[in-house]
Amino acid sequence: MIASLPGNHDLGFGTGVQLPVRDRFQTYFGQSNRVDVIGNHTFVSVDTVSLSAMDQPDPDTGSSGSGDGHPPNEHIWKEAEDFLNSMNVHRGKAEMEELRLMRNQSEGHVFDHKVVDLSQPTLHQRLKPEVVGFPAILLTHVPLYRKPATPCGPLREHYPPSDGEPEEDDRNALSISAGYQYQNVLTQTISKDLVTKAGPNLVHIYSGDDHDYCEVTHRQFSGSPREITVKSLSWAMGVRRPGFLLTSLWNPVDPATGKPTHSLSTGATLQNHLCLLPDQLSIFIRYGLLFGLTLAVLLARAAILVLYFPAVDSSAPILPLSEFRPTLHVHTAKAPSSSTSSSTFSSPGGLASRAVNAPPRYPKVYDDTYPGAGHDDVDNAKWKPRVPASRGIWGEYMNSVKYVATIVFAWYFFLIWRW
Repeated sequence: MIASLPGNHDLGFGTGVQLPVRDRFQTYFGQSNRVDVIGNHTFVSVDTVSLSAMDQPDPDTGSSGSGDGHPPNEHIWKEAEDFLNSMNVHRGKAEMEELRLMRNQSEGHVFDHKVVDLSQPTLHQRLKPEVVGFPAILLTHVPLYRKPATPCGPLREHYPPSDGEPEEDDRNALSISAGYQYQNVLTQTISKDLVTKAGPNLVHIYSGDDHDYCEVTHRQFSGSPREITVKSLSWAMGVRRPGFLLTSLWNPVDPATGKPTHSLSTGATLQNHLCLLPDQLSIFIRYGLLFGLTLAVLLARAAILVLYFPAVDSSAPILPLSEFRPTLHVHTAKAPSSSTSSSTFSSPGGLASRAVNAPPRYPKVYDDTYPGAGHDDVDNAKWKPRVPASRGIWGEYMNSVKYVATIVFAWYFFLIWRW
């Protein structure tokens, strides 16, 4: 796996690249400028964010190096440029090593049979690397230069192409612009330097940086290599449908010579397929809408239950606890205070009874049918403060939310456990 190709978010861009930052990146991820042979194809990785400092003036002096002959920012771009200048050695060594492994041969080194110091070379003869001629694929973070308004094709998410196949399409093209610590495309000079020095038989170019898909053919270069700007794998990078590019390599060769054993053209040894991932943002939006709809339904349910179907108090008795009888009003004639009236009549047992003026007797109200209940309790119950409807709705609403959340989270964790 090639994981050492840096971008502007890793190192910066051009004169903004700091050497300690680049050294730390290469310590953890490997050399940024390297050659790898995979599937009988030669992958050339170039640190183009550092190489771009070649076309930028010195930030300290403002010198472009055209007058004094001293190239500015050489400490930033020299490593990548030296790698390109010795591309034949790097490619030849990697391709010959691949063929040697196919033939199951040793490295073929001849050592001197003598005692030497650790600092002295011990190889008497080393095979000279030669480029076998595998199809070359260039890896660069920043896309190569193209004319403004060059269309990116129908697979670009932002602004699909116009009807037909126009030669220029501003909305569907990469913006030829630059800013602080970024540049959308390489300059013409660096693009030409890359394609020329990457070696013969350059058939394809992969780039990134833009986060969206773009496919162009560089007809200004020999062989017209096709370049694909790979789409971002993250939906948080300005694209609704993230994706990755699936590349199939098929190039059977003769282990003795390294020449292809098939009669197809070199372009047929490589095929690409764009694999799109789900629209994660729309999934989150649907979840949010369903969540809001669920809360609205539960709130409406709570309001209906509280306002139209009030709950019966379970502590209230089914049968009444007291018997209430209406008061009987007895009217008697009021006698003068100075007069007296008496009468004598026989009573049972031979006793005499005298009637005197006395307060009227009223029928007794049986409030003690059940102890502890009376008119006071009935009156007090009548004037108890009622619970506000809003508090009742809120309580019912929260209980419903907790009940639904319990079921939802239980099902969610069950799915995670079964994953």
